[in-house]
Amino acid sequence: MSAERPWLEQLRESSGALQGVLGALLEAERAFTPFASPLERLQQITTSPEWAWLQPLYGLIADIDHALASARDLPASEAAAIGAHARELLAGGAVPGEQAFLEHYRALLQSSPAVAMAHAAALRA
Repeated sequence: MSAERPWLEQLRESSGALQGVLGALLEAERAFTPFASPLERLQQITTSPEWAWLQPLYGLIADIDHALASARDLPASEAAAIGAHARELLAGGAVPGEQAFLEHYRALLQSSPAVAMAHAAALRA
């Protein structure tokens, strides 16, 4: 990674950390949902209204990965804006469309040590 654009490596770390949050959330939710194969679970997560609360996190990860794919022209200010959105989403400054995520997330954050650890790692990233 170029020393003149360190924000690109920070975005990569953020994406990985947010994927860790997503993984921890999915693992924590397994305790409350019936068994499903990985393919069935993926289909449920992406199409079922019961899992729609995760969309803000998916969208953020997708935004970061898209920004990294076009990293040649990514200004530091855009990387900073993405980082600010991630902190707001995880720390509770969510916009009204992200409120369902925040409610589920807070409950799992308090009940799952793995989610709490992934949360801390994501905030550091």
